[in-house]
Amino acid sequence: PDWEPLILAPAYPGARPEELLDGVPVRRSHYAPLARWETLCYPGSILARVQQQPGLIGLVPGLLTGLWRAVANELNSRRYDCVHAHWFFPQGAVHALGFSTHRHPPLVLTSHGGDLGLTQRWPLLRSQLGRILRRAAAITVVAPGMKDMLAASGYPIDIQAVRVIPMGADLKRFRPELRDPGWPRRHGLLPPVILSVGRLVEKKGFGIMIE
Repeated sequence: PDWEPLILAPAYPGARPEELLDGVPVRRSHYAPLARWETLCYPGSILARVQQQPGLIGLVPGLLTGLWRAVANELNSRRYDCVHAHWFFPQGAVHALGFSTHRHPPLVLTSHGGDLGLTQRWPLLRSQLGRILRRAAAITVVAPGMKDMLAASGYPIDIQAVRVIPMGADLKRFRPELRDPGWPRRHGLLPPVILSVGRLVEKKGFGIMIE
């Protein structure tokens, strides 16, 4: 492709500050005084971790500040043609509310679902989401039901322009003809064997898959 990607992501204990993943550069932003405290984002989701350990809520201001600082450093160091923020909160909020329009390239926002759910329960987030969406040059969601939620919310956006783009897989690496028929038995498993990737929480639907 005729473009150069860079991924900005939060740091976590043991992660490298910078590395290449499948040829894509990844740069991680710090958000706590000590690296071993940076446990807000992984493993799992921020909301799930805060629900399990309420004390982690104290790391949220640092996360927002660290992300803003990392984005500002990038925008000051080179010219970017586009910024793609995954999740309306906190990433979309930092980009849309933390930078003036003339200091920020066109912004693409993608919701993965949990952020939309939060706006249904937290009025403060719901009140800010309209401002965030208005800053976006494009908006995508990963499932049709999420587009329906946006349409029902009444935010001042062109709902017809919202694109449904599911998270994809690399079909060059994951193809039926690459299947190894002997793999299950070598690992003590009896066919049929089903692989499902996701967090082990009820809303991911593993119970439905097993049924």
